[in-house]
Amino acid sequence: MTTDEVENTPAHGVSRRFVLAAGAVGAAGVVVGGLVGGVMGRSSGATRSTSATESVDVAIIGGGVAGAYVANRLAADGRRQPVVFEASHRIGGRLWSQAVPPATGVMAEFGGMRIPPQHQAVLQLAGELGLTTIPFPASTTQSLVRLRGTRLRRGEVERVDQFNYAMPAEIGALSPDELFSMINRSVGITSETSLSGNQSGSWSETLTWRGRSIDELSTLQFLVELLGHDGAQFVRDWTAFEMWATSASTWLGVSNSTGGGSYAQVEGGFDQIPIQLIQRAQRAGAEVRLGEQLLSIERAEDGSVQLDVLSVDTGVTRRVRARAVVLALSAPAMRHVVRSSSMLREAPALTEALDQLVDSQAVKAYLSYDRPWWTDLGIETGRSVSDSVLRQHFYLSSDRSRPALLLAGYAFGDVAADLLAPLVPEASSDSSNELSAASRQGITSVLSEVHGIEVPQPIGAVAQRWSDADDGTVPLWGPGDAPHRRMRAAITPVSGVSLHVCGDALSLNQGWVMGALETASLVLQQGFGVDGI
Repeated sequence: MTTDEVENTPAHGVSRRFVLAAGAVGAAGVVVGGLVGGVMGRSSGATRSTSATESVDVAIIGGGVAGAYVANRLAADGRRQPVVFEASHRIGGRLWSQAVPPATGVMAEFGGMRIPPQHQAVLQLAGELGLTTIPFPASTTQSLVRLRGTRLRRGEVERVDQFNYAMPAEIGALSPDELFSMINRSVGITSETSLSGNQSGSWSETLTWRGRSIDELSTLQFLVELLGHDGAQFVRDWTAFEMWATSASTWLGVSNSTGGGSYAQVEGGFDQIPIQLIQRAQRAGAEVRLGEQLLSIERAEDGSVQLDVLSVDTGVTRRVRARAVVLALSAPAMRHVVRSSSMLREAPALTEALDQLVDSQAVKAYLSYDRPWWTDLGIETGRSVSDSVLRQHFYLSSDRSRPALLLAGYAFGDVAADLLAPLVPEASSDSSNELSAASRQGITSVLSEVHGIEVPQPIGAVAQRWSDADDGTVPLWGPGDAPHRRMRAAITPVSGVSLHVCGDALSLNQGWVMGALETASLVLQQGFGVDGI
């Protein structure tokens, strides 16, 4: 299972985005200097309005990867003048990298963290931006699997029934790889099936389970009918991702569309991709305004688009008129704008696509040490899994002579994230991501139980909880219409208006940078005649 980029988005309330602060911000929030670190929380409820109306050429709403890419390409093309409005004070969206001293040479990635080999366009873009990619640790034969009280090395696992799950004998006798091959064959996926590297797409339309389209079945229903309750639980625990409510096609796509090679990571932090894109866009003439939140959007009488934009710092709302608008928002942020905009509420191509999304929580906790203690267990780098509250454990350093970093816990899905949440309080506008002494001790106790040794106390500890209060949870397609049709229709949801939608939320590769780039490229090509990836 390779949904490591998956960090979901809740559907409730106005989300907040965490963003890098501008080096210098004018009264209107225009970025005029370099980007520096900073965190922004929700705006206050009180607002004041101004009657002044500003006109811009292209308003890009959202400073994540999709918005940054569109701004970069439009600015480089030179025919349009893009202005980026970002509600928080950090560029990057769900890409957020942070150093955890004393560990060096590797970053904590609170959101997306790796690039599968199938996503060549992302690797190429990183190269174009002058960024270096390095290998990302993968599971090895020495990695641990600790499920239902049994602890084994991954290389020791030959049969599913080595763990305490009640499954039919014919299923228990399979190896995990054989089990997943059997799941694929049950719906018609064979070695000849081409997913084209997409976790959703037209490949799913001909696949069925017991006469029903896998696009219309939930993952839970499909796996329970095929494997029984304990069999479904084993699949969840082995992959360490909870995706019960997604469509069966989404789950199968996540399982099959990526992997099969070496993953990569961006040296210096994954968020350098959107940061570098934005900085280049600025040098080409684009404007970037941080702390500017879109409240509503409507059609103007002259055919342009009318925006109500809130300054989260001053509480002043002003009207902006744009010749074209690009919504590059997360699903919950987009839902908020839809609720307050009659033009979007009456756009079924967008509202029905948003309704089909399943949002999940996610939690990541990183600990740094003076040395990689896991090497004492024969583990160099890689990924272990457990059914503990921490779920996944990534060993990110192996040099015994240097400080080391561990992704101590990565829980994905509402149940998993809720179990880990008490150890990882939510970040807020007036707090850092540093974990308390009590949280460090709690996580260390779980690590000790999973690894069967007394794990030392960390030197540094940071975490991020993506929940209902945040804008970073990853939506995945739920049961319903084929996702590739939903995506195509939602890109330009309102006829007669230059309004475009992009981002990974409504893409064929949700939770991955590739999904954001694909939809951004469709918007560039269809809306502006500019090439993308």
